[in-house]
Amino acid sequence: MIRGERDQVMNARVSFEARYHALAARFVGRHLGPADGVSERDLASAEKRLHFRLPASLRGFYRTAGRAPDLARAHNVLLDPAEVTVDGRFLVFMDENQSVVSWGFRVADPASHDPVVWQRNNTPPVEWYSERKRLPRFLEAMFGWYAEVGVWPSSPRARKAPRQS
Repeated sequence: MIRGERDQVMNARVSFEARYHALAARFVGRHLGPADGVSERDLASAEKRLHFRLPASLRGFYRTAGRAPDLARAHNVLLDPAEVTVDGRFLVFMDENQSVVSWGFRVADPASHDPVVWQRNNTPPVEWYSERKRLPRFLEAMFGWYAEVGVWPSSPRARKAPRQS
C-alpha cells in the first residue's frame, strides 16, 4: 500500500469510528470504551479466513462497538468476525433477531471502504435487495427505529408513551 492510500484508509477509519462514537452517545447515552470493540487480532483472523479485508466502515464499527451488547446485539445481531461469511457475491455480517433477514455487502462493490448495505430475505426464494444506505446511515436508521419502538427503553431518543389520566 502506498503512503497516500494508507493515509486515506487511516482517515476513513478515524471518521467511521468518530461517527459510531457519536451514534452511541446519541442513542444509548454513553461513551464507548476499549472493551466495547473487537480486537485487531480478531479482525485480522477473520480477514485471513475470508481472504480479503473487511470494508473500513464495518471494521470501524467492529473496532468501536462490535462487542457492545446494547449496539451490536440489542435486537438484530452483528455477527462476530469469526462468524462473518460469504454467501455467493455477498459478505454477510448481521442477522435479524429471528433470522428472517440478514444484511451484507456485495463482495465486489467498487466503493469497498464504505459499500452499500444489502438485505437478504432468508425464506425461499432467497433474494438480495439494496438498502440504499451505506453502513453508517444504515446503522443510524436502524438505531432510530430501535429508539422509536422501545428496544432501548432508557434511550435518550426513545419515544415517550403518552400519559394516561
